[in-house]
Amino acid sequence: MLQTDDLIPVGKAGKTHGYRGEVTVFFNDIEFDEDGVRYFIVSIDGLYTPYFIESIRYTGSGTAYIRFEGIEDDVRAKEILIGKTLYVERVHAHLDNTGNRLTEGEETEEEDALYRFIHYTIMDRSAGNVGIIKDLDLQTANPLFIVETLEGKRILIPIAEEFIKEIDDEHRLLHTILPEGLITL
Repeated sequence: MLQTDDLIPVGKAGKTHGYRGEVTVFFNDIEFDEDGVRYFIVSIDGLYTPYFIESIRYTGSGTAYIRFEGIEDDVRAKEILIGKTLYVERVHAHLDNTGNRLTEGEETEEEDALYRFIHYTIMDRSAGNVGIIKDLDLQTANPLFIVETLEGKRILIPIAEEFIKEIDDEHRLLHTILPEGLITL
């Protein structure tokens, strides 16, 4: 579960742009890894909820138009996002636990090693093609792969050595032996 200490505010959802759910976001001065961020986090009724980015268009001067997965129209965008602060996980802002900026290369080697699996396909011995790893959640006690299934659903799979049978870097495949029922949770 995400905690306030794990998050850095990077902007605010100002208003809708058009009627298809696109939102104008005004970023603050906090620098973050724009290419590494696949979602922004918003506090909804006190719970930090990730909203995955469908598209983003930077307009200059710290502003962007962002469309989020699952937000299909301006009414839904107004209900959920307008006026809300957008956060990224501390690792994307390159800040340590005290708020000091990390210098290049200070991220942990373990995190760097795990990020290489983004865009790998998970092939399970029993379930077959589970989906594509879209992101990582390293803020939980047990790190997780965020996987998009063939049906477009997002599922979480624990990153555990005992689940990984083989890594095929050439074909970007992660062969696994996942516990029965894990994928259907």
